[in-house]
Amino acid sequence: MVAERKAVEFFGLAISRIMKGWSKFSNGTIGGDAENYANAHGALAATLESGSHFEKSSIDVAYRSAISLLLLLGMIEGAERQVTGKLEVFDVYAVVTKDFDDFRYAGEVKTFQFLKKGEAFALQNGHTVNVLEDSYLLIPMRPEDTKIREEVCYLGRKLTAIS
Repeated sequence: MVAERKAVEFFGLAISRIMKGWSKFSNGTIGGDAENYANAHGALAATLESGSHFEKSSIDVAYRSAISLLLLLGMIEGAERQVTGKLEVFDVYAVVTKDFDDFRYAGEVKTFQFLKKGEAFALQNGHTVNVLEDSYLLIPMRPEDTKIREEVCYLGRKLTAIS
């Protein structure tokens, strides 16, 4: 889930991994998302990233999350909602864009994958793309489905405490 600071504690009751810091990038080509609009107008908002639209498991994640939120808000009755055991919070600090047609990941990637400082995680324009600090790869998109100058993934830092 993507949530800003004021919403992290609320949504963290039902979601185990939350990304924050998106508002730092809420203008320009990746701006204009509904979450930042709602937050700017006093609402408590978050964005659920449940996985690929083409995988059945993402539908299940979205459904369970919606039910959990409805239970949390007292809008439906049912089994006790399950509070997650451990909340992991990641601060998004960089947006990686596909600037050349040859952008490729350096190997198989997955979201929340740890990248060690200096590690090459992608190739672009004949050069490696390395992380400058210990980082986590967040929401890697398929390069072949990504247009030039669009975001292809995000980099984040794992936080030890909600701030």
